[in-house]
Amino acid sequence: MKLYSLLNNLILESVNRTEVEDAIEKHRTCRVYYEGDDTIEKGWRWVEPYVLGLSTIGNPIIRVYQMQGVTDTEQPGWKTFRTDRISQWVKTPKMFYSPISDRVSGVPKYNTNGDKSMTIIYKQAKF
Repeated sequence: MKLYSLLNNLILESVNRTEVEDAIEKHRTCRVYYEGDDTIEKGWRWVEPYVLGLSTIGNPIIRVYQMQGVTDTEQPGWKTFRTDRISQWVKTPKMFYSPISDRVSGVPKYNTNGDKSMTIIYKQAKF
């Protein structure tokens, strides 16, 4: 039964935390497939990952700047996604060396002091 449980968890596993942390640390643009939920449409998104943490209600989340892809809201823009709803995570060769707010006029500033939607921060981009 333990082997079945282990295999089942591997099959249903969402994005690997180590992959997310590596992309944040190395400032890598990623392509992610977000499974969505009742209010968010599923599909591919191209993002710059900035912060990985735990939401105020206990879900693992990531703060990203979404540049392209499926969205139910204004795009591009700052978004928060539950990592347990990301089924595919692909790092691209493209890197970013400064926050998007320093590179694109009119983009709300990246908060280097944390993220108010998170109670715990596991990894945050440093510039």
